[in-house]
Amino acid sequence: MLILSTLYITKDNLMRPKQILVFFGLMAGTSALAQTPDWTALSKRIVGETAGVLPGNYVVVDGGKHTLPLMEEIAAELNRKGANPIMVVESDVALRAFWHQKPEANLADYPKHFLALVKSADFLITMPASGNFKEIAQGVDPKRSAILGKSNERLVQEMSRDFKGSIINIAYPTPQQAENAGIDYATYEKMHWAAMGADYKKIEATGQTILKLLLGARSVKITTKIGTNITFSMGNRLAFTDDGILSDEERQSSDYFARYASLPGGFMDFAPDENTVNGIVVVPQGRCDYGPLKEVSFQIKNGVMENFKAKEGQECFERQMAPHTGDKTKVSVFTIGLNPEMKVIINEETNYRPTTAAGFVTLQIGSNNTPYKGTVVSTGGFNFPIAGATLEIDGRVVIVDGKIRL
Repeated sequence: MLILSTLYITKDNLMRPKQILVFFGLMAGTSALAQTPDWTALSKRIVGETAGVLPGNYVVVDGGKHTLPLMEEIAAELNRKGANPIMVVESDVALRAFWHQKPEANLADYPKHFLALVKSADFLITMPASGNFKEIAQGVDPKRSAILGKSNERLVQEMSRDFKGSIINIAYPTPQQAENAGIDYATYEKMHWAAMGADYKKIEATGQTILKLLLGARSVKITTKIGTNITFSMGNRLAFTDDGILSDEERQSSDYFARYASLPGGFMDFAPDENTVNGIVVVPQGRCDYGPLKEVSFQIKNGVMENFKAKEGQECFERQMAPHTGDKTKVSVFTIGLNPEMKVIINEETNYRPTTAAGFVTLQIGSNNTPYKGTVVSTGGFNFPIAGATLEIDGRVVIVDGKIRL
C-alpha cells in the first residue's frame, strides 16, 4: 500500500486508514509471544476471526520484504480457506527512490495502478512496506511531501467511494522501529505481542462506553497538570472505535472507515465541531521529522492554532508545514488509546508514545473531511501527543491523568 502505508507514518501523523492495528486474543500467553510468533496460528486467527474471510473471496496481502514470513502464512491460510490471495511485496530500494528521486512532475500521478488492484478485493490485508521508514523518509523535501499529500487525499477519496471490502492493518515490530522510538527492542517486541493478545472484548466495551458519551456531547474538556486546557463540543460529528473485532455489521457497512481493523490496536478517534475548539495546548516533548520537538505551546481560537512556539524543533515544524495548503493549522481529530498492554514510556532517553496506549490522547491538525464528515481540508497535518490527560464529557470524568476511569 505504497501511499497509505508510508506518507503519514513517517511524519508522525495518524490518519485513517493508517498504521494503527487491531486484534483479539492471538495466543495463550505473552511470554511466548515475546519470542518468534507462531505464524501459522497467527494467520489462522487473522484470516478466520479478525477478517472472517469466506471461500471465493479475493484478498490482497501487501507488505514489505521483512514481513514475508507472515505474508506467506496468511496467503497459505487463505488458500486453505478456498479464498484467492494475491501478494504484493514492497521494497526499501524502490520506496527510497519514490520518496527522493521520482520526478516531481510524476509524484502527482494518481495511483490508479493500486486502486485497480484492490478496488474489487473483498479484503486488503496490509503490513508495513518498510521496517525502517526513518531511513527512507527522513530529510524528504517538504514540497514533495505536500505533493504526495494531495495524491494520498485523492486515493483515500477514491477508495472510500469504490472499495467495498474491508482492511486489516497489521503492525510488524523491527529493531529499527525500536531504535527510532528510543526503546530497547526486547521491551518493544514484548509490548507489541502482548498488545496483540490483549482482551479485545474488554477494549470493545470500553470503547463503546466512551463512544456513547461522546456522540452529540455538548461539552468536552481535556486538561493536563502541565497546562493543556481545551474545550469543545461534538455537534453531529462522527467517532470511530477500532476495537479489534471486525463484526459482520462492520464488514457489511456502507461506511469505508467502519470496515477497518488493525493489529495490535484498540483506539478511538473522532472529529469535534472544529469551530468550537478553544484553549491552550502544552506539549513538553514530541517529534518532528524524527528529531526532537520540545516545550511546545500554542493557543486554539475557534479551532485555529495560533502563536505556535517550541524551544527546540520550531524551525522543523514550520518547514514541514510550509508547503501544505488548506486548513493545515485547524484542529481536526482527537484520538484516545484503549489498549491496556501498550504503555507510554517517557524519560531522558526514551520518548515512546504509542497512540493505542490506554488513556493516551492525541490532537491532530489537518484534514477531517473524508472519514469524519468534518469541514477541515488540507494536504497535510501534524499530531501532538497529550500525555497524562484528564478527559471530561458533559461533566463525567472518563480519563484521569492518562488512566481510563469508567
